[in-house]
Amino acid sequence: MARKQAQRTIAVVLTSVALQATTVGVGASAAAEAPPEARAHAFEGVFTGTAYGANGTEAPLWIDISQDGPTIAATATLGDGMYVGTKFCGGAAVPGGQVSGTAYVDANTPSRVQTEVPFNVYGVPVRLAIQGDLSEDGQSLTARTTINLPAFCGGNPQFVGTLSRVG
Repeated sequence: MARKQAQRTIAVVLTSVALQATTVGVGASAAAEAPPEARAHAFEGVFTGTAYGANGTEAPLWIDISQDGPTIAATATLGDGMYVGTKFCGGAAVPGGQVSGTAYVDANTPSRVQTEVPFNVYGVPVRLAIQGDLSEDGQSLTARTTINLPAFCGGNPQFVGTLSRVG
């Protein structure tokens, strides 16, 4: 009984975190901060493309990034159409919308920005692991977001965004 209730709660968690997960490449705290000599504005610009979720779902994604040294500030806008799911705890449609956040360039890999965002939803601990990799020529960004859930859900939903620089 308790496990079923927890699984239902995780389904609610998925719905609640789905939009927050669309920050692809941005978040509340950083895994590592790059030294000041890191590529000062490599990530700055507007990127557009597609985020891919479970069951072949996808949604348009736009990310507007500003950069001041290692500090990244971004606003991500996701369109409707994407779904995330788990093996045992169900899934949820990701609502279209807009979110903003900050992160830092990875000190060991200056073409990577990554962060983890821990929070609780209805007492269930959830952590978003977000990573964005800038191409060598700086014209595309591959972003991955993993929603880290309790083990009884049977895996952590992940979605990927492939974006091109448009500005």
